[in-house]
Amino acid sequence: MRIGTGRRSGGTGRGWGPLLLVPLAVLGVHVTSHSSIIDASAGGVVPAASSDPFTPLAAMRSPLPVGPPVSTAGAEVRFLSGGSDPRTAARWAWCSPIRWTIDPMNIGLSGVDEAEEIARWQSIVSSVADATGYRFDYVATERGRAGHRPGVLPAIAGFDIVITYESADDTGAFRRPTLAEPRRVAESWLSWAEDGTGSKLASGGSVIMDYRDLAETTASGQYRPADRVALMAHEFGHVMGLAHDEDESTAMFDEWIAGKGGLTPTDIAGLVVLAKEPCPDLQQED
Repeated sequence: MRIGTGRRSGGTGRGWGPLLLVPLAVLGVHVTSHSSIIDASAGGVVPAASSDPFTPLAAMRSPLPVGPPVSTAGAEVRFLSGGSDPRTAARWAWCSPIRWTIDPMNIGLSGVDEAEEIARWQSIVSSVADATGYRFDYVATERGRAGHRPGVLPAIAGFDIVITYESADDTGAFRRPTLAEPRRVAESWLSWAEDGTGSKLASGGSVIMDYRDLAETTASGQYRPADRVALMAHEFGHVMGLAHDEDESTAMFDEWIAGKGGLTPTDIAGLVVLAKEPCPDLQQED
């Protein structure tokens, strides 16, 4: 099953990709995304995790726009909106800043320190900005601002990408019924608009982390806080337009192994393929 399923209506579309936690007797907790499996341990042994390399950032603002670097991608890249042609893939425009935020509500309930968790997200996004030329503006938001009705995607006016921590059994404004499906641990959504030529420009994205399942896996010792780097990189890769990669060394591979790091050069190369597409306002008439 593909992680990106596009739905189009009136010139718009959406791609999505969940990650699922599926318990297996000996191997511990596994995470799957559609047909993918993310292994938290091998033979019941959790690999030793390296120290968390991320430093908290109060805010992050990328430099003025410059052209994206030349892609060095070798194997065919697959995109969340379907296919492998960057000209028709849902993508963000590198010439405009992408404004993003994290609603801190429920981060503590996921079993980690809130400031350290936000710093991990900021570091993942910073790595994308540094390698691709995308500009990201991070702005902190007040707790609970992204609250919504069940079944509605979290969104905050003025932000392009919103990250939240929700649960199927949350009793407030962060109840996500779809997280009740067999231990689903995260969802990623990307919305886009089509211009009639096949080009799809991203208009919004969201990552929804299941704080209940994350708390359980952290408390059990099957995942350490630093292990979430791979999960974050995987989900943010989807929000930026990437589908799964068959290379098991990449963050976009459909297995999440404890101790694995963030986006690899292969993942970044896929993002660069999208980033180097011309900005809409820079395209020339023939």
